[in-house]
Amino acid sequence: MEVVAALALGVVVFMQAWQLFGLSESKTTGIVGAVGAITLVALVAFKPLPLLTGVSAAAFSGSALIWAVYAALVAAVGLWGFDPRGLGLYSAYAAVVTIGQIVYCIAAQFTLVGIICGIVQLVAFALLFCYLAIPFNALRKATAWVLVVVGPIHGILAAMMLMGVLA
Repeated sequence: MEVVAALALGVVVFMQAWQLFGLSESKTTGIVGAVGAITLVALVAFKPLPLLTGVSAAAFSGSALIWAVYAALVAAVGLWGFDPRGLGLYSAYAAVVTIGQIVYCIAAQFTLVGIICGIVQLVAFALLFCYLAIPFNALRKATAWVLVVVGPIHGILAAMMLMGVLA
């Protein structure tokens, strides 16, 4: 379950980075965001079994739902031309919730994947907030570069979980 969530989130983040660079059409990014949102909502709706996740099912579902809303907002901005400032404001909320994920992964149930994923997403959400909500246009390329790095980090974490290197 975490592997699919990490891959879906990584692809959405990576596609948004390419859009910020100007190398991807907004409709393409919107379609990828919609597929990512549907995938993440499906993971939440099918109620992951405790056997399939390294963390509690409720904690995993909470994080996946936060990421699903983010992907849905990326889709809304790309497909229907919604104001990206809403995505930036949501990124502030997601950053605060991600701090809770990091604390949970350290205190309640230690998982290295959750800590790494939380820290990486915290940086990405914070930069998205500063770039889109404020808007601080000087951060456009910095945000894009961070998102280009964050996407493959999620993919690498998913591959390592799949191979059993990280639990």
